[in-house]
Amino acid sequence: MIGFGILALLLAAVGLYGTIAYRVSLRTREIGLRMALGATRLNVFRSVVGSALTIVVVAVTIGEVLTTVLTGIVGSVQENVGPTPMSIHVIVGLIWIAIGVTASYLPAARAARLDPSVALRDE
Repeated sequence: MIGFGILALLLAAVGLYGTIAYRVSLRTREIGLRMALGATRLNVFRSVVGSALTIVVVAVTIGEVLTTVLTGIVGSVQENVGPTPMSIHVIVGLIWIAIGVTASYLPAARAARLDPSVALRDE
């Protein structure tokens, strides 16, 4: 079961990376325009990582709330199912936020290296 859990975590991390990379590719012209108007590479990097972390934090919050509610429902129907300790919820949330930062690093670094003239010509 631990192996399947790790495999699911890796697949979700790859999916998160793909989603972030796709969103950055859609914003190529916007990023090029910002850089042409004077945004620094650090500003672009922070913008991409910040937008990715916003999505991850909202998703973690929704997931943790749903987990708490559904665990209570299952616990009322099934024996030997109790509430999950809050420390587990915090640890899982921090793991997902770390995965979000890791998954957003490469697309953010790629966006920060973007040449504004190429990005503005790209269609």
